[in-house]
Amino acid sequence: MQNGMRKIVEIDWNFDKVPDEELVACCHWEYARESAFIRKLRERCIQNWHTGGYRDERLSVDLGKLHNCGPRIEVLMRGFYFAPGDPHRIDMQRDAAVTNSFPAPWQTLAANEREFRVRVALSAGWYPAKPFERADWNDVKEIAEKAEAQWKKVSTEYKRMQRENPGASEVDLRARGKLQPFNGIHVSILREDGKEVTAVAINWARFNNEQIVSYFRKWAKSSRPKEIPSPSDRGHKPGDWRAKLTRLAVMRLLSQFSALQIVKHDSYPAIWKTKQFSGRKWSDFTKWRNARREAAKIFHMLFPVLPQEEKPLSWKRQAPAK
Repeated sequence: MQNGMRKIVEIDWNFDKVPDEELVACCHWEYARESAFIRKLRERCIQNWHTGGYRDERLSVDLGKLHNCGPRIEVLMRGFYFAPGDPHRIDMQRDAAVTNSFPAPWQTLAANEREFRVRVALSAGWYPAKPFERADWNDVKEIAEKAEAQWKKVSTEYKRMQRENPGASEVDLRARGKLQPFNGIHVSILREDGKEVTAVAINWARFNNEQIVSYFRKWAKSSRPKEIPSPSDRGHKPGDWRAKLTRLAVMRLLSQFSALQIVKHDSYPAIWKTKQFSGRKWSDFTKWRNARREAAKIFHMLFPVLPQEEKPLSWKRQAPAK
């Protein structure tokens, strides 16, 4: 979509086949394709690399602006310096070469690249971000060391009390306030990023999956650290991100067709075969105009560092399609 003037193709506006887990990454990628600033910056990065990759202060400043959009900007900035088609080994975990395809449409990217960039969107880094997953051996080692240190502290105090109070039982020492009640040692670590690593015992033999999940839900509710409130789901549900992509689709379609052409004159029948435009509201051409305006707002919401006067490339209407 060079400067928003290339004839639109279905892959630019039909996002039905984008899986839920790819929506966040796809949304950032596709809206970034609408930015003349980001496209030009990408070209400058490639040119800079081909000429030796020497430090360019102006380029560094503009890249810094883009990084200020937040960690999810890494969805498109991994491999930003390298030309399309030149694989660059940036997936260190899997030792996989990921192509540098921006600004190609998201749905044209290879499956391994989409999967990599999805993980970047989720974790804003190299590591997977999932609500629940098994800990690795480093986590277990750290937990064991912490638990052992706590146990040594408890044991040392108990032995000291025994020496100072010969013949007294543990129950008697607690009753006299000499020992604190021993409630066990919690084998868990709460990291600074809010991720807790713990050890669990799951009785697979005595309980079915539904019972285990139900109990885990109660445990999670009672065990969530008070200093880490539950994040709001607003704006993070798959439907919210799919709606953002639908608004982008509207803007791109309206760059070549009027709302009246689409709704009343059925100038592009393929639209009505998609799930994203199956709702009754899309038979009202005013909804198309509203969605187009929303897409422009989302564009600046995702990339607040862009100049306010910059419009998405598809904002400009082309001559009416025939």
